[in-house]
Amino acid sequence: MDYLKTAPLRFLLLVSGTWLAIFFLTRTVLLLTHLDEAGSGFLSVFGIGLLYDLGFIAYAALPMGLYLLLCPPALWRTPWPSLVSSRSADRQSVRDAVHRGGRVAVLG
Repeated sequence: MDYLKTAPLRFLLLVSGTWLAIFFLTRTVLLLTHLDEAGSGFLSVFGIGLLYDLGFIAYAALPMGLYLLLCPPALWRTPWPSLVSSRSADRQSVRDAVHRGGRVAVLG
């Protein structure tokens, strides 16, 4: 199986790529607003910033990457609306019982 085509790795790449895009846009806006203070080293600002950003993403994405690596494949094949709707139905039944003054036994 080609691991680069799996859903967990694509999700991790999507989140990491989004972070890099946000960092790049932030650096661009800050550079444009303080252009007179920046000098002439535009390329070095983006180059050094990219190194810092990649270092940050390596540490920030490590816990999520480990979780996604250990996450069971069945979780990724389950449609998200069914996970959310079953949980929200349980919460609604608990709210109804509490509003009626009944006691709710929560079983683990």
